[in-house]
Amino acid sequence: MKSKMHNKASLLCSKITFAHMTNRDFDLSYLLEHNEYKISLFDGNKKEIFGNIKHKIDFDKVFSWKNKQHILVDNSSVGHLGIFI
Repeated sequence: MKSKMHNKASLLCSKITFAHMTNRDFDLSYLLEHNEYKISLFDGNKKEIFGNIKHKIDFDKVFSWKNKQHILVDNSSVGHLGIFI
């Protein structure tokens, strides 16, 4: 489970970085079309920019379990397009 979630996060990060580096728009709406995962993107102040996760996230834990759900916190976007987490 964790490995699969990391792979999805890595792919998303690559798309975010590519859009930023090539000055292209990044359409976030497709992220909500998939039922496999809930995804939220946060700024440097840990304020949600976009997403569908409704409960509070513990950003100090890279991988956790809450409300019968696995939670992965990935910060590999390193601020591209204002997205830090």
